[in-house]
Amino acid sequence: MRWYEVVNKFVEGKPAKGGGKCKYHYYSHYRDVVEIHENTVSYLFHEYTIAKYNKADKTLYISHCGYPTQTTRYRLDAIINQFFKDYRISRVYDNIRWKWLMVLEDNKNKKHYAFNWVKFDEHGKIIDGELFELIWIKYLGHGKNTDFGDYKVIKTQEGTFVIKNGKIYKVLCKKHYSTGIYYLAKEIKDSNIIKEINN
Repeated sequence: MRWYEVVNKFVEGKPAKGGGKCKYHYYSHYRDVVEIHENTVSYLFHEYTIAKYNKADKTLYISHCGYPTQTTRYRLDAIINQFFKDYRISRVYDNIRWKWLMVLEDNKNKKHYAFNWVKFDEHGKIIDGELFELIWIKYLGHGKNTDFGDYKVIKTQEGTFVIKNGKIYKVLCKKHYSTGIYYLAKEIKDSNIIKEINN
């Protein structure tokens, strides 16, 4: 059984195994497994629970379990898309911390969240999670301390920062799209960094 067929079984609430046995763990387990325990349907990827659906309260939980890989993204994106059409899962590279981030794209509300785990109610509303919102800022040019009118870019030893609408954001990476280049940034509330930038 292929992994996307296992995803279908998860949505149907049926046990399944597929994706082939993992060669990196001496073929000791299947890559993709769906288990049922009372009212909870669990999706295990390499023996890590990346998704759980509770039939009683109709909540959905997703997590990359510390491994925001492309193969994990495939599974999570396929799962969430069958529950809530307005969400997609993507990945972006944080070139400040040199790590990949798993991103929940809320296309209905035009928002992006980097997350470790998220829990949704039956309507797709986020009710809990370990996540933070990201914003996209159109890249207008480069320079150490440059005022572009709409926002100001400041580069320090702590990284690149953008001051926009009275808020300070730390740039995680730049993304290239057909409509231009964008900063992907996270709002910061570290008083020491804010003080340094304001000075």
